[in-house]
Amino acid sequence: MTIYEDFFNFSQLPGSRHITIESLSHNGVPVHPLQFQRLLRSHSVDSTSIVVLYDRHPLGLFSTYALWIFRLYGHNTTFFLNGGTSAWHSFLTNKNNTNNLLNNSKIEEKLLMSNGGDFKASWIQDLVVTFDDLLASFEPTDEGDVSAKVDIVDAQKPEEFDGHIVGGSKSSFSSTSSSSSSISTSPIAIYGHIRTAMNIPVERLFLSTPIGNQRRWASSNAHSRLFARLGLTTKRPVVVYDELSSLRAASIWAALQRTNFTASLYFGAWPEWLIRAPDHLKSIPE
Repeated sequence: MTIYEDFFNFSQLPGSRHITIESLSHNGVPVHPLQFQRLLRSHSVDSTSIVVLYDRHPLGLFSTYALWIFRLYGHNTTFFLNGGTSAWHSFLTNKNNTNNLLNNSKIEEKLLMSNGGDFKASWIQDLVVTFDDLLASFEPTDEGDVSAKVDIVDAQKPEEFDGHIVGGSKSSFSSTSSSSSSISTSPIAIYGHIRTAMNIPVERLFLSTPIGNQRRWASSNAHSRLFARLGLTTKRPVVVYDELSSLRAASIWAALQRTNFTASLYFGAWPEWLIRAPDHLKSIPE
């Protein structure tokens, strides 16, 4: 199986296969492992297949979220295309490689000859943190404050993290579309963040100059410097969450994984913490 046969996307490039966010997750919660296994087998994916994910979202948030789910279910040779479709088309244009790299007839012929895949899903527990896990990581300090045994990263927008939104809304999955418009909004009454969390908006991961309508990640060295400036260290595990859908959190998670951090996703996110956590572990403006 070549890399061109392994493209999974939310648009259409020659030789690509199409999957939707809804086939991977319902309201921010990953589908059952066996459902994911059936999905990949239906696309002739084996455990050793190289899968490259891409989308048309300006920040590639669907791809990095899908990457987390693929890794969660044990498909470790999954990657995402930095810059999405815009970067790919730019490469073909600049290198004049269209004819050499994309012979559509040969790709389609190979796809027609593909048999069902034999991928077997597993569950990589280290990539997920539950409410109870995160709650248990907090402990009192000698100064009467609290500290966490893990570093907590909040991927919300700064105004959401600070709780200063008035009449705003939160993003969530739509059940009707797989395009960038499938982030719908629903009202959230109270904004804020988990105690001790630091805020890293996903926009900080990207270069300032986009390719087409999509932005590219900065280098891994740039990400390492960013995390170091914020006080993160690879010696401590990191838990990432966001406002609701885990789209932004998954992007931060992917950047942490890229720079050799041990990172996991708390997909209960801020709404669950807001409801269930004790008040002293929530930071909410008065």
